[in-house]
Amino acid sequence: MTNSFIIGGISGCISQSIVWPIEYMKTIKQLPEHRNLSIIKTVKNDIKLNGLRSIYRGLIPQLITTIPRAALRYSIFDQLKNSYSNDNLTNLKKLSFGMIAGASEAIILTTSSEVIKVQLIHNKNDSITTLKNFYKNNGIKGFYKGIIPTTLRQSTNHGITFLTVENLRPLINEIDYINPYSSLFAGMIGGTLAVTLNNPIDVIKTYKQSDRLNDSTTKIIKEIYQNKGIKGFYSGLALRFLRVGPMYGITFFIYDSLTTYFED
Repeated sequence: MTNSFIIGGISGCISQSIVWPIEYMKTIKQLPEHRNLSIIKTVKNDIKLNGLRSIYRGLIPQLITTIPRAALRYSIFDQLKNSYSNDNLTNLKKLSFGMIAGASEAIILTTSSEVIKVQLIHNKNDSITTLKNFYKNNGIKGFYKGIIPTTLRQSTNHGITFLTVENLRPLINEIDYINPYSSLFAGMIGGTLAVTLNNPIDVIKTYKQSDRLNDSTTKIIKEIYQNKGIKGFYSGLALRFLRVGPMYGITFFIYDSLTTYFED
């Protein structure tokens, strides 16, 4: 479990850093006030006003929590998985273990880090001022707004991804030339599948954690549907494809590579 915790943390940190600008653009795209604006023009204006560093707004707090989040996720999944023999490890168990790992991560760490991320991207003040104002207006409980959609997103993300990786990795290993990268391809496919299924949850989460803190989930769903129809629930989907697929692929590849290295 110790190796899973350390290696998971390192893997998550590296992958998060690589794909962060896409996460920034995805969050901008999903914010209520930007729903009818071109994401390219919005980002260009932000860079013009605040410099290139603006596309990394919110990264530092995410990195601080990414290490324990990924560490927690992998250590929980590995511990649950290793409690069963391969013959008894059904697909339902793989899915369930991934969902438990994702839900645990969301409840303990991800919700608060997502609130901080959305607030830092949503507001143009410096990070300290933004977080002070947010705490003043909402208190500690404000950092746990959107815990239900965040937990649903994380549990489905990791349930689907772990299930896909566990089943695809052995098959890809049998293909010459690409078998050294089986975890990379399996992780990318798993992440893409998860994004396709749970993007509506992600959109609701972003609304909830931006300037709709006190609105009910039902009210947010109605607002999204009234303003943009069904397609509103798939806002930022293409950007999530570009971010989550590569991020999960990189994370699983680094995780497996480091695990093999430390076992040798």
